Amino acid sequence: MELRQLRYFVTLAEELHFGRAAEREHIVQSALSQQVQRLERELGVRLLERSTHHVALTAAGVVFLVEARQILAHVDRAAQAARSAVAASAPLRVGIIDSSYDSMPQILYEVQARYPGLVIHQVEASVPEQYQLLIDGRLDVGVGRAALAPPQIASLLFRQDPLGVLVPDGHRFAELEGVSVAILAEEPLLLAEDARAPEFNQFTVEMCR
Repeated sequence: MELRQLRYFVTLAEELHFGRAAEREHIVQSALSQQVQRLERELGVRLLERSTHHVALTAAGVVFLVEARQILAHVDRAAQAARSAVAASAPLRVGIIDSSYDSMPQILYEVQARYPGLVIHQVEASVPEQYQLLIDGRLDVGVGRAALAPPQIASLLFRQDPLGVLVPDGHRFAELEGVSVAILAEEPLLLAEDARAPEFNQFTVEMCR
């Protein structure tokens, strides 16, 4: 038994006319008749009395009509509930170090393309702040330069960034193709605030040592 057979039967029961029922369902009259006949064969009862100019429900048809309408209404409610659940779904809360962090637009674009109905909220926070927000349940996922996540947080390495130095024009490093760590020994280094990027700062210091 198919839902379309139930729908065709209900429409025919309301119209009591094959032509009008077929027009309502946007199918040809012969197809409507075949589907109703197939439904009757599956049920093993006659639902309609047919003649050249007359269509009427049998006693079985009257009883079946009530149930068929309830089934179709239930299906409609189920479909609406599913659509409402998607519309009301909570947004994905994403922690980012900085909205200009070059990976973020690419990552979020890919996610949005794959899940067009998803609402994404970006929350700018340092890596330590992201850890705490994740533990508290106020973020769903965080993105940042980090490798030492607390045990309560699952982490995944998705990219390794090359490390470089920024120098002004005219600096003795400016014309070099590459700057080795060893020649930085005599240079003062300006790092991020430790509260915002402790892991990155620690990594840089240990590398220089």
